[in-house]
Amino acid sequence: RRRSERTIAMPFKEKNPRVARVTFGGQVRVSPEDVIEKVGWRGGGYQQFLLLVTCITIASEAAEVALLSLILPHVKNEFNLTNWETDKVAMSIFAGQMFGCFVMGALADSFGRKPCVIAASVLVAVGGYASALADSTTALMVCRFAVGLGVGAAFVPVDMLAEACPDHNRTTRTQLANLSFSVGVVAITVIGAVILEPWGWRLLAFIAALPPTVALVMAFYLDESPTWLADVGRGAEAKRALDRICVENTGYPLPDGIQVVGDRETGVTPIATMDGAEKGTAMS
Repeated sequence: RRRSERTIAMPFKEKNPRVARVTFGGQVRVSPEDVIEKVGWRGGGYQQFLLLVTCITIASEAAEVALLSLILPHVKNEFNLTNWETDKVAMSIFAGQMFGCFVMGALADSFGRKPCVIAASVLVAVGGYASALADSTTALMVCRFAVGLGVGAAFVPVDMLAEACPDHNRTTRTQLANLSFSVGVVAITVIGAVILEPWGWRLLAFIAALPPTVALVMAFYLDESPTWLADVGRGAEAKRALDRICVENTGYPLPDGIQVVGDRETGVTPIATMDGAEKGTAMS
């Protein structure tokens, strides 16, 4: 490839100039998946940041679910609950989770992945802090129901991560995110063993709300899923989001003239995803 190509003005800083620029053979319509397959995965960039946010989100939500089994005996004693009342407190977070799976899924499809991730983290964090301050059984049930709504959206950041991974390492990356669920459960159990008896269940509930707060702040720095943007016809925004990954992984943004569209609109995807040499062979 000619060296003159490297003189093209770029809106991003070139980070890996030794990697060849991604090409799709001229003015073609490509999907986000085509682009991700071309540029791959680069550690330390946006994709790695997305993995970190996903892991913290999943671990924090897992900790909130496990928290209830740790504090329930203390809650029962403090509020003088019957067995049935104790069961209702225990059920509240799972009732919220069941409802949240349907609601958050619909919201993620209608309004985007990022707003749903942010809303879920708000519910988990605020519900967690409010649980630590609850002065009645009813208030605690409402707080845990709100936490459950947020936990119901735990799949959304995993979807975002999967959409940002090339085929060859998608399973590995998403399994790392799934592993963080167990990390969250173990972490809150160990912390509970140290804090619960001397300091009480309210402090533990407050501490459990800290990780989703961190996840919430980090979520604001995420880009919207290019796959969702392309599927709803916002191809220009999808291209800008993909440019961030392209520049980090290859040193170049997507070529001018490329249109990013949903999978159903690509039409000539098999040819579009070939590099120049392959396309020349295919057309000869």
